Amino acid sequence: MSQKMMLAALAGTCFVTAAATAVAEEPPVFETETVAAAGGPIGFAFSTPKYPDLVVPATLFVAQRFRSPRYTPLAVEASYVVAIGYGITGLVDVFHTDDVRVHLDVGWFRQQWGRLNVPQVPRDWDLAAGLGVEVNVSDSVRVTLDWRAYLPDPISLAYNMGYLARPIINESLTGGEAWLGIALPW
Repeated sequence: MSQKMMLAALAGTCFVTAAATAVAEEPPVFETETVAAAGGPIGFAFSTPKYPDLVVPATLFVAQRFRSPRYTPLAVEASYVVAIGYGITGLVDVFHTDDVRVHLDVGWFRQQWGRLNVPQVPRDWDLAAGLGVEVNVSDSVRVTLDWRAYLPDPISLAYNMGYLARPIINESLTGGEAWLGIALPW
């Protein structure tokens, strides 16, 4: 083998190694994480709901989040509140470092089997709005704290109930669910 071919092979190997190292250090194109958390209506610790016997005192929350961290601060979450219902939520990162992420959440939630709050109002779906914080404990575990308010369809509620909608919305915000849990990114 000639000296020129040997140098060319060595240069090619160095180029491929450098390129592979650069690619390995970039964030993944697609990320998903599984979240499991427990909590309850934190606002009701300081006030009494209108129908306390009908409000669930503690809940379990399970979710799957999908995001593309390299390209966008947006994520989609499919969630399930055990024995209550399910929903789909959009998350927008408002602050993000290597170890901490803060996001705002807006979505749709169907209280299929029970009510988280405002049980006196029959409805098919709720507007879910809230925020969350994720802190990396290691490369494979994050601690999460999420808070969500579940409001009965605010448009039809205001249209059908007028001024009576205000106490219902206040109770929905007071009965917002707070969950502390872990997330496993993969």
